[in-house]
Amino acid sequence: MRPRGGFFSALRAQGAGTDYRHQEIEGDGSVGTTFANDGSDARLEAVHRALALGGGQLEGSFGLQYESSDFSALGEEAFVPSTHTRQQSVFVLERWSWGEGGSVSSGLRAEQVRVRSGGDADPEEPQFGPAQERRFSPFSAALGAVMKLDERWQLSANASSHGARADQLRALCQRRACGHRHLRGAATRSRRWKGPQSRPGPGPGGGVPTR
Repeated sequence: MRPRGGFFSALRAQGAGTDYRHQEIEGDGSVGTTFANDGSDARLEAVHRALALGGGQLEGSFGLQYESSDFSALGEEAFVPSTHTRQQSVFVLERWSWGEGGSVSSGLRAEQVRVRSGGDADPEEPQFGPAQERRFSPFSAALGAVMKLDERWQLSANASSHGARADQLRALCQRRACGHRHLRGAATRSRRWKGPQSRPGPGPGGGVPTR
């Protein structure tokens, strides 16, 4: 969407959904364990108009992002508890350029993450312990510069700082599940739908990962 007049030149919204299932099939054809992951992702970004600054132009955007995920492993061989992950983040991307001579880009991203474990499904059969919750506040920043030397050459430099990402138990569980499935030689049956996703990458060309 492009507003008429004002500080903003464009507003962008994106959303995605994940509905994932796969089952561990035993040698006799029965289902041993079912893994499920239901998630959603929404992002809103506002692009501001170019501003005159120091003989050049400042262009950029800022926005919000929300992610949620519910992971579970159900069955006799389930070796991880169900986990619920919620994440909110804000980000800023700016680029200052002076003609065709070069540019300086910067990016900041701050997050609030909550990961909650469901604990034991059956209190009479303890396996994972009580339910737990952990909170994280990851932060990342990046700065980059590009200077054009002539028609064929340019000089660039980048620096970035990343705080430890929140250790999302769901991803760890899925990696362990892959190794476990390989050792058992079990078959996998799955269905999945996933919409488009996008993550901001501070720095020139979005080269700094956010995951």
